[in-house]
Amino acid sequence: MTSLDWIFDRAGASGQRKGGKPTDQIVGNKLGTLVREATQNSRDQWLQNSEPVRVRFSLITLSGDRKEKFLEACNWNELSRHIDASVETGQNSPFAKQLRNARARIDEDDLLLLRIDDFNSNGLLGGEFEEGQNFKNLCKNEFVTPEKAGRGGSYGVGKAVYHRFSSVSAVLYSSYIDGLVDGVPRTGTRLFGRTQLSSHSLDEVAYTPDGWFGFEEGEGYESHAVSVWDREDLCEELLLNRQAAEGRGTSILILGLFDPEAGTSDIPDPSSFAKRIITETEKWFWPSISGATQTMSVEAQVIKDGSLLETFEAEPGKHWAHFIRAMNDTATGQTAEQPEEVAETEVSFRVPNRKEDPKHAAFDTELSLRLTREPASSKDSLPETGTIALIRGFGMVVKYFKPANTPLTTDPFCGVLLAGEAKKSGPKSSEAEEFFRSSEPPLHDAWLHDTDAVRENYDQGAGVAFRSLWSEVSKKVVGLCGIPKPKDDSGPKLLSRLMPFAKAEGEGAKKAVLIKDVEAKLTPSGWEVLGKILNTKFENKPWTAHVFFYLQGEVGRGDGLAFKTLNPTSGQVADLGPRAVIEIPADKSAIEFSGVLDTSSMSFAELKRIKLGYVQ
Repeated sequence: MTSLDWIFDRAGASGQRKGGKPTDQIVGNKLGTLVREATQNSRDQWLQNSEPVRVRFSLITLSGDRKEKFLEACNWNELSRHIDASVETGQNSPFAKQLRNARARIDEDDLLLLRIDDFNSNGLLGGEFEEGQNFKNLCKNEFVTPEKAGRGGSYGVGKAVYHRFSSVSAVLYSSYIDGLVDGVPRTGTRLFGRTQLSSHSLDEVAYTPDGWFGFEEGEGYESHAVSVWDREDLCEELLLNRQAAEGRGTSILILGLFDPEAGTSDIPDPSSFAKRIITETEKWFWPSISGATQTMSVEAQVIKDGSLLETFEAEPGKHWAHFIRAMNDTATGQTAEQPEEVAETEVSFRVPNRKEDPKHAAFDTELSLRLTREPASSKDSLPETGTIALIRGFGMVVKYFKPANTPLTTDPFCGVLLAGEAKKSGPKSSEAEEFFRSSEPPLHDAWLHDTDAVRENYDQGAGVAFRSLWSEVSKKVVGLCGIPKPKDDSGPKLLSRLMPFAKAEGEGAKKAVLIKDVEAKLTPSGWEVLGKILNTKFENKPWTAHVFFYLQGEVGRGDGLAFKTLNPTSGQVADLGPRAVIEIPADKSAIEFSGVLDTSSMSFAELKRIKLGYVQ
């Protein structure tokens, strides 16, 4: 068996040095980022057929002869020479210390690898230098990604997270493909690798940080590595063998796995790490893994020296059923007031004019806001309650958004905000999908108005649109939550206690016409009121009653509220207010009334913080 070489690019004439990996500062330390980016990349390459893309994470521990056999196959002796040179050049930099400690650990301890496989995906199509194709984009390019609709990624930076989780910043790739390479159909297994160290010198030659694992072509400054094809023996030694029966796809192997989030360079426990991978997968990809239109499946397994020890499967139905219900179940009403009820509404968003091809004029698009409720007892046991999952057509949760307004009741809620092609299909939804993708930063974990893609491709207006969106969502969440139905017969009286209710003091003692037994209920549509009107000096003559409700101000009575509707049991409404007038016939000394007050100028969230008063 002939091993491949590690070929490093020669340093340029400027003498520039790089002492580390700037992309580490972008991708950060969190395992969730690794899971999101790896799974998103696989989802991007799904063949879009009737079968889901399958993703598998494998924690592989090697010891003894198995470790030595692997290190020989990956030409560890040559790679370690460049690592040592990078350490010497970097001296006391944090990255140099990381490399020095990792180098010693790999030599002395067991070796932990993380293999990430996907199946039913495109694989590493494209030639060695063919732009716009998968091979060069994943294995060589940085900050380059295809302009293809329906993708999750936009920046081409997510793949840097593979190197972030390798203690020696080295990653190997294999792929079984059946497609075009430099325009020519080709079927088979492809093998390649990359490391990102720091600038260093070896044997009196200055090198850039980038090294490539493959066959060498060219000499001197023209020297470069190319991928090797159909070396099943070498792929097997490198634990990157793929079977044709498993279908097209890509395998990624992270050397010397460590957990930068842990705050230690110790080797993580494989079983715990695998479980955390599944937890993060379920958190961010439950829209793709669950439901009738499942587009992805994910599992994690633990292997030691060739023996499979544990397998874990992503099954979000257990921990994320509340969000799955909010997204997929049929709405049960206009509000969700009881556990498992589902309510929905729409929120308008103004997509700005796109000034770059494909151009389009500004337009309004509707986002779907759906919400469900959970029992109070589940508040501390269910993840991300009190938030709204932001989702576009790609099928990944971008962020769990916490509304600014808090519903009146303490029963937990959760919901989804569906944008772009997650809302519905069609030309405008595709354009909306592309805008929201453009609004995501490199890690695709927010919707922002000030990304480079929004600034360069769209006219101004995104900032106003997003501020309006977050405000409107916060208001409508409160409305969708409604007010829980009482568990007894107290009805509106219970609701009156829930909603602060005031009565004007010192009024009505000397009046002939009194307003009595008023009850009120605050609903998302406003205040609903009912009560009795009594004439204490009734003389068998027609008489008039004035009904006056108001919102309590900070220093006393506020302005009166007009009625949207007012329905007396007898008589005629002469004026809907603010001081409503009811004309009552001579044969009635008392009547009842019901009505809805006009509070359309205020949000439900604002109303719930202000007492309602009335003149008796």
